[in-house]
Amino acid sequence: MLEEILEKYDLIDEHEIITEITPKGYNVTSQTIELDEVKNYPDKTMITVTGFIDSFSCSAMNGRKALSKISAKIYKDGKSASLSWIVSTLASKKVLFALQKQTEGNTLLQVTGKVTSFNAPHSGTRIVSLDSPKIQAIGDTAEVINGDFVVPEPMYVLRDEMSYFKLKMGIKWILKNIDSIKEKLGDKFLPIELEKQFELQPLVKSLEYLHGLKPIPANKFEDFLNYPGFNRRVSAEKIWEIILSSYKSQRNSEKSDLVFDRSDLETLKSSLPFELTTDQLSTMDGLLEVFEKEWGTKSLVFGDVGSGKTMVAMFISYALYLKGFQVAIITPTSILTKQHYEEFVKFLKADVFIVHSKTKAKEKVEINNFLASGRPAIVLGTTSANSLSFTNLGAVFIDEEQKLGVYSKEKLVNQFNKRPHLIYMTATPIPRTLAASIYTNFYVFQIKTKPKNRLPRETQVVDFAPDLTNIKSRLGEEQALVIIPSIDGTDLMSVKTAKNKYDKLLGVECQAIHGRMDKKEVESIIEKYMNGEFPVLIATTMVDSGFSNSSLSFVFVENADRFGISQLHQIRGRCGRGKYQGHCYLVPTSFKGLKDKTLTRLKKICETEDGFELSEFDLKSRGSGDLKSDEQAGTEMNLVEWVKEIEIMKDYIKNNLS
Repeated sequence: MLEEILEKYDLIDEHEIITEITPKGYNVTSQTIELDEVKNYPDKTMITVTGFIDSFSCSAMNGRKALSKISAKIYKDGKSASLSWIVSTLASKKVLFALQKQTEGNTLLQVTGKVTSFNAPHSGTRIVSLDSPKIQAIGDTAEVINGDFVVPEPMYVLRDEMSYFKLKMGIKWILKNIDSIKEKLGDKFLPIELEKQFELQPLVKSLEYLHGLKPIPANKFEDFLNYPGFNRRVSAEKIWEIILSSYKSQRNSEKSDLVFDRSDLETLKSSLPFELTTDQLSTMDGLLEVFEKEWGTKSLVFGDVGSGKTMVAMFISYALYLKGFQVAIITPTSILTKQHYEEFVKFLKADVFIVHSKTKAKEKVEINNFLASGRPAIVLGTTSANSLSFTNLGAVFIDEEQKLGVYSKEKLVNQFNKRPHLIYMTATPIPRTLAASIYTNFYVFQIKTKPKNRLPRETQVVDFAPDLTNIKSRLGEEQALVIIPSIDGTDLMSVKTAKNKYDKLLGVECQAIHGRMDKKEVESIIEKYMNGEFPVLIATTMVDSGFSNSSLSFVFVENADRFGISQLHQIRGRCGRGKYQGHCYLVPTSFKGLKDKTLTRLKKICETEDGFELSEFDLKSRGSGDLKSDEQAGTEMNLVEWVKEIEIMKDYIKNNLS
């Protein structure tokens, strides 16, 4: 199972599962009620109760030998309710074993399930139970805080048909065997001394909360959504991973004999329908100068959302191609890969290939044969490109590098005797000095200026839908995107609710995607959207980055107060990337009771598009020791929060691990 997770997510070991696979959000579909109130709820209502398992039994279904019915009673404070499962006879043993375990000790349980009922044949009495409920141990009653509890259901981005069940079981196994894993992987884990010095939550406790394995008092759930200390603990683990990897990497200091002909690039530049920015040009020149001096270098190219990093990659790839080299450009999603491929083919007279989840085996063989010949080529792909037979690799670009594991990034690079250049590209808005500090032994380039002639985006905080008459008239040639934080939550806007709302508001049939859908179906819908086949897409935060559409003009962010500054900035960056001005509407869950601090954060987003300024504001408003508030951002970090800790980590490595 672990091997399957590692393969699907292109990770190296269990540590990368810990740092890279985190929920994109949480779903709470039930309300906690008293046991004797179950009968008052209609069928199919999802509810939650707390109590103790009293008794249970199993019986064969009439006329259905392959099925068994399991019945149980849950009680608390003199009240009780019925639970029922209809499962295969084979599976019934597992359910009965689990119930037996739940009755042992004085453990309070939280039970969530759908109300189901039927009328008794003779009396006509309505018999009510919770159907196939999920049971979560809250803890010893002596330790339990009085009140209701919430066990949030995590939502993941599932890759390559990875099942939710297998992923969750894999994470549970890791937590159960964390000591042996630490012993095996050694210094890849943040030392316990630093954990205590940074006043972080223990790693296991943090992961239990993050992955919905521990119940949370209902009155603390809001704090949970705003990422308390247990998320900070996982972020610290990831930063440690980056710094340690950087220190361990040995740069090949071979002298390069390359000399690039700048005139070829001038010809390409003049063919573009737009003008490159000063920062783009200086980054290109800087990278070429590095390549002319050394071979096998590492570089970091970082720039704000929409700053034009992809164009830099295209120029540098073309320069290496003309010198006879192969180049790989790795992206986190097939959608982004296709977008880059279309741009490269449009502007370059070169052999350009694409590899992703839908690439047919025959096509892969043909690409492999071409690469095996040693001929120059530019390959755009997801991490599946790691399996290709590069024979003359000059450089590897990692786009949206913050989305990929530290060690998995170098899989492709490490298979060659003569190490190619490695260029990371990220939109994380961090100061240049900090970037240079954390990415030790890297050449660092910053792209801050936006492409010329791009209209500034307009951002508003609204307590209701704005006048949509103008937007309606523009839909078709232009498009809209609605972002929501939850699939089917109660207090948060759900996919279904959002679709109903915007179908009416915009007068069109909206399409929706979310992380529980089949990957191929999601890709199909996005592809149709990118082709302009429908005007409005509703999505969870699975499209917060790595998603570019020149026709996208309008972005609506529902429950915007549940997002942090960094992710709101990323979401806004999806619109206004073509000839149309971008408009972003931030819709809070409710203006009533909105905290002044939260409103200030939302208004700051409206005041500036500068990601670096927003990052600094975020740091000042919360302090370097405060907690990250990006609800849906997984382990993506705002590194300016970690200035002091980074220096301490570096000193620790020098003194103890060098």
